[in-house]
Amino acid sequence: MVKKKQIQPGGRPTRRQGERLSKNRTFRVRDQLDGQLVQAASNSGRSVSEEIEYRLERSFGEDAAYAGGVIKDMAMRMAVAFQTAGKANAAANGHPEWTSAEWILDTGCYRAAAFAVLDTLLRAYPGNDLSEILMVVDGIPLMVHSLKSDVAFRFVNAKRTQEEKT
Repeated sequence: MVKKKQIQPGGRPTRRQGERLSKNRTFRVRDQLDGQLVQAASNSGRSVSEEIEYRLERSFGEDAAYAGGVIKDMAMRMAVAFQTAGKANAAANGHPEWTSAEWILDTGCYRAAAFAVLDTLLRAYPGNDLSEILMVVDGIPLMVHSLKSDVAFRFVNAKRTQEEKT
């Protein structure tokens, strides 16, 4: 039996088996955003339309993963605090040109960034009860002690693993 070659429909191929792209949306964008979309599409190998769809799907997925945006907002605050403090520490120590990929490897910059995240979380603590906030702050040394133990354990195990490989 000879198989017949399937004729592909014209136009843009569907991206998912059995799903048709049937909605057209027309909207305007500012020049800067258009430039970013064109560049991102070029970098990813997608068309501008596919890039827009990809980014929208990713945005809705992130909203769902971050509980409708509340957690996403806090995660963004923490990320901004981390970035801002790390970059500021690099500049204060004579390295204003360092990128995030560079300052994140510096222990002083990383420490400043981590403390900024903790500060952000404490400043966003719900409620106005000072005693409750102070209880959280008082619990930090216990948390730090636990973290120290965990880090020491991981360090020793990593060193053993490295020695076993050599």
